[in-house]
Amino acid sequence: MLFLSFTVANAQYNRPAETLTNKTLLKDYFLQHQELADTLLQKIKNGKVIIEFTVDESGQTSDFKIVKSLTPEADQEAIRMVKNLIWLPTTKNGNPMLDKQEIEVPFHYKNLQRLRSKGFARPLEFTDYPVSNSQNIYKFAEMEKAPVPVLKNSMPLNQYIQSNLNYPEEAFRRSISGTVSLEFVVEKNGLPSNIIVVASVGGGCDQEAIRLLQSIQWIPAIKQDSLVRSKNHLDISFNLGDNHMQNIPNRQGTSF
Repeated sequence: MLFLSFTVANAQYNRPAETLTNKTLLKDYFLQHQELADTLLQKIKNGKVIIEFTVDESGQTSDFKIVKSLTPEADQEAIRMVKNLIWLPTTKNGNPMLDKQEIEVPFHYKNLQRLRSKGFARPLEFTDYPVSNSQNIYKFAEMEKAPVPVLKNSMPLNQYIQSNLNYPEEAFRRSISGTVSLEFVVEKNGLPSNIIVVASVGGGCDQEAIRLLQSIQWIPAIKQDSLVRSKNHLDISFNLGDNHMQNIPNRQGTSF
């Protein structure tokens, strides 16, 4: 994944703008959240859209411009996905600065199929409520209805995670246990985005917690009778003593 930072004035920045989520999860995000038809992706096979845009002092993005195009559909899909990313602004001497960025958005059909074979959830279409045009991300107290996981046979989230957890070999070998805390956004397509680890355990537990989160589809939050984006928090506990994992789902009172 390529990021290029352009200075607005001739100055050296201490830190260029970057996404809140890390580069590995960013690659997963672009593949998992693509909503192009498989027939179109098969024609593209392996390509990328390059987008130029501005990140302001508060991390807000604007002025999107296609630098390298694939197809009109892929170009618009790339912009849609980039608009959903949370950015940390460029800083100079600790002070946030306006800056321009370039980012590559990959479209790779075979990589997407590999992701799906690993159990990554797919985007959903919802017909009961309209999709809000707002890009706002709402906290728990601001929602009319919180996100709800969509699981087979209406399985409780605790049971789903207990049944699908693969205790990491390294963590088991080193007797590592603890709770991984994740923060993320449930998008209007029912998938998690902007995933960050706010409390790490190590030994592969962080990666396993993220894998489980990426496998879950959600009914998005509802505000003013429309589907909206929302902040969410998931604690996943790895417990060797009980030989199973427990979690505290959807504790949404925190913010990024």
